[in-house]
Amino acid sequence: MYKEIIERKKLPVIICLIFILCIFIYISKYVSSLFIDNDFLCGLFDVFFTIAMIVIIMAEIYKTNIKYKYSIIADQFIIHKLRGDSKIEVENIKFKDIKFIGKKSELKSRYDVISNRRYICSLFNSKKYCCVYFDGSGFRKFYFEPSADLVDKLEFIMNKDKECFDVKYRLSISI
Repeated sequence: MYKEIIERKKLPVIICLIFILCIFIYISKYVSSLFIDNDFLCGLFDVFFTIAMIVIIMAEIYKTNIKYKYSIIADQFIIHKLRGDSKIEVENIKFKDIKFIGKKSELKSRYDVISNRRYICSLFNSKKYCCVYFDGSGFRKFYFEPSADLVDKLEFIMNKDKECFDVKYRLSISI
């Protein structure tokens, strides 16, 4: 059994929001200078940029309260979405159904995916991993950001399952 919890760090979010706020201020001043004679349009653009910034701030506050728990229990990989006291199971996959786990650039085969999801908390993360699995009705894909320990454990379990399959296959061949 293994589990880890990831959450969005607040400092990059604050820096990004300050940067967006500065851009909105500059755009607002530029638009105001274009319509210097029309106070109504200047006020309308100011209200628009203020509302847009409030919506962006509210969305980022909502996202910073979301955490994901990645768990390996027996032969299953489970992902829970945590928000406050609520805990929702969003993925529950048996390792035998997993076709690929790794970085997206390493994905060699093309799958007709019916669902594509993201269980990621960071804004700028180059350690994004992809998982493709078959759930009975089709292939599903999701992105997640595991730690190095979780990656090692997933690779160990996936390789162990392949070795067991190879041994079973070799034993079933008659000579």
